Amino acid sequence: TEEMEAKQETKRVLLPTDVTPTKYHLTLTPNLPEGSASPAESTFDGVVSVDVKVNKSVSQVTIHSKEIKISLVKFEGSNKSLQANKIEFNTELETVTFTFSEALPTGPASISITFQGILNDQMAGFYRSKYSIDGQPAWLATTQFEPTDARRAFPCWDEPAIKAVFSVTLNVPQSLDCLSNMPETSSKPHPSLPGRRSVSFADTPIMSTYLLAFVVGRFSHISATTSYGIQIRVFTPLHKESHGTFALNVATSVLSYFSDFFSVGFPLPKLDLIAIPDFAAGAMENWGLITFRETALLVDPNSPSISVKQRVAYVVSHELAHMWFGNLVTMEWWKELWLNEGFATYVGNMAVDYLHKEWDMWTKFVTDHVARAWDLDSLKTSHAIEVDVASSAQVNEIFDAISYSKGASIVRQVYEYVGEQNFRKGMAIYLNRWKYRNAKTVDLWDALGEASGLDVKNFMANWTRVTGYPVLNVKRGANDEELEVSQEIFLSSGEKPAESPLWWINVGFIGSENKKHVVKVDVKERHQRVNVKLGKNKWLKANAGLTGFYRVNYEESLFKQLVAHLQELSTLDRLGLQNDAFAMAKAGRMGTVQVLELVREYAKSEKDCTIWTDLAKNLADVGVVFGTHADPRVTAGWTAFTQQTFGRLGQQYGWDKKPGESDLDSLLRPIVIGRLGGSDKAIIAEAQKRFEEYYTHVKGGASAKKETLEGDLRATVYSLVMRNGGEAEWNKLHELYNASADQSEKVRCLRALGSGNTKEMLEKALNWSLGGEVRNQDIFIVFGATASSGKIGRETTWEFLKSQMGRIEGA
Repeated sequence: TEEMEAKQETKRVLLPTDVTPTKYHLTLTPNLPEGSASPAESTFDGVVSVDVKVNKSVSQVTIHSKEIKISLVKFEGSNKSLQANKIEFNTELETVTFTFSEALPTGPASISITFQGILNDQMAGFYRSKYSIDGQPAWLATTQFEPTDARRAFPCWDEPAIKAVFSVTLNVPQSLDCLSNMPETSSKPHPSLPGRRSVSFADTPIMSTYLLAFVVGRFSHISATTSYGIQIRVFTPLHKESHGTFALNVATSVLSYFSDFFSVGFPLPKLDLIAIPDFAAGAMENWGLITFRETALLVDPNSPSISVKQRVAYVVSHELAHMWFGNLVTMEWWKELWLNEGFATYVGNMAVDYLHKEWDMWTKFVTDHVARAWDLDSLKTSHAIEVDVASSAQVNEIFDAISYSKGASIVRQVYEYVGEQNFRKGMAIYLNRWKYRNAKTVDLWDALGEASGLDVKNFMANWTRVTGYPVLNVKRGANDEELEVSQEIFLSSGEKPAESPLWWINVGFIGSENKKHVVKVDVKERHQRVNVKLGKNKWLKANAGLTGFYRVNYEESLFKQLVAHLQELSTLDRLGLQNDAFAMAKAGRMGTVQVLELVREYAKSEKDCTIWTDLAKNLADVGVVFGTHADPRVTAGWTAFTQQTFGRLGQQYGWDKKPGESDLDSLLRPIVIGRLGGSDKAIIAEAQKRFEEYYTHVKGGASAKKETLEGDLRATVYSLVMRNGGEAEWNKLHELYNASADQSEKVRCLRALGSGNTKEMLEKALNWSLGGEVRNQDIFIVFGATASSGKIGRETTWEFLKSQMGRIEGA
């Protein structure tokens, strides 16, 4: 395996290591448009002087550069001063090569580069974003360098393993604020640029290029100090400081929590979190200056939505986890991206669970991440967690649910395998051993093995190196003392390949007689007998607590026993039983009727919000077939089944919050109303009534503090109204979209605007999304909504994509 990995790594397109950087002295002057001006292109000027080490005497130096004009390159070292006599760009490899008249002497030196770049509109590199100041249009400049776009901002060695120190100076208009990774050290009028000030920042720790960041604009902010004396600031749009309060409280608590959990302190003196109007991802973990979409950082205190608060708490915690996993210790190459994202996803959930036990985050984790990864990784087109990429052009392809969600799922698996104390001890070993350096997956397994005394390296090998995951087939053995289990790769298509990988599965069993005591058994063989003393148990459940990344397929008698004693199972085990059953039915391993009979059992008494969220999704997948069937008897039967399934909950939860209601109950209500609203005329009429009241309230300019439609219910009502409406409803939702300054509310409107029930309304939404009124970062929301609007929505969206690809690419 190691030999194969070495061969793979030789395929990587990497920079020569003849000359390597130790410190960048970077000065940038962004030329932002003024006032309402919207030029097609904006630029920035820059100079970077790089302290380098010449490891080998060469006459050429190749580094990364993209969409940058370079006017001058100078070398200084060993009493020798040279100017590059040739500058050659390779647009395919995104590199530039400087050729000097003679070989450079070895040892310490410096290379100075004068250049100009583009403040683009692509939300990559150093880019511009339009916003408003007191109602007037304005521009800000910000960065997004991960994975490989630092090279758009300045010529550099843009690979994660080539770390250096960064000293940043920004020449900005006097009226604008500016931020970077480290605290500001000086601000003084620029000697030759009237109306500008030159702002310098403290040197960063040694770090990768993709973690550098700077922002120029006008903002408001609030601040707090952690128990360890670290200053945390949250930057918001002007006059919206209160919208950052929730995120500030989360960040202040979580930064200290991680310092304690990992036994490694946060190494920077400050941490800034800032909301950016145009942002491609959810957030970016720049060390000391984390950038966010507004929806991932801001919470309107006048209309606090639980779902929005959950999202903000998680995203903030995820990004703070990166301060250790990714920033302090960085992956050696993008093959180990999961070391960044999988760990941040797992411990991000851990931090939110620490803050908000009432949200039951580990059950939510299964639906948000484990089930999501199961779905993607059961496809033949999936890929392993560790997948080597040859060049920067391929890196974006692996920022997916495998790196994030499957990565997090197997971290949870190894956490359960070694235990909490050994996990924490192993994390401390790993972080201290590799801090300010680059690590590989095996380095993590070695640290956890050292802490636990267990063979973590071999236990986890195939979980990261092999595509897919196993299904564990479970049936009764020859006597009441044992079970017979077998493992094979699980494919949602139902295919059973002639050859299947083998995994080391640490299976947890519980039964009616040992509900609180999990019996752990290692399954390493294709077929294996397991001693569990089945005869004393009325039922037995494998993968107890859903701690393992595998599915379970029971023989019929064992499955029926579990169904008969459904409410004796824990929340996580009830969640897993139905999720596995739906997967087995989809793969043709279980009858659909059997699964729907299982759903009826849940409908009798299940009350957990997360289980119902997952059930609703799984039933929606079945509804794609039955709900749009050509035979009206089938569609009528499916409608009746849906009403029966959710009817009890509809009566129980109604439309309005009840005194003392939990957050999870409040989140369950819109799910139930949404499902019943597919055909219940009374539900639809009530949604239309409440929408009209709220629309009148907003258009009347009434105080948001007296809103008539709570935030968590609003998205469901909007969609129901649009699915049962037409032009008039579309226009009213469009008005609400334009009337709101809250991005979370705008997202609700976008999803609803794409939920029409005719080809005309769907095409109207799609065309509108590309017309300039919707920010580029949000166009996909409309497309996702239209594609989810039944058969007509899928067909209309697909035809639109094919016919309008030119417009989409140019948006």
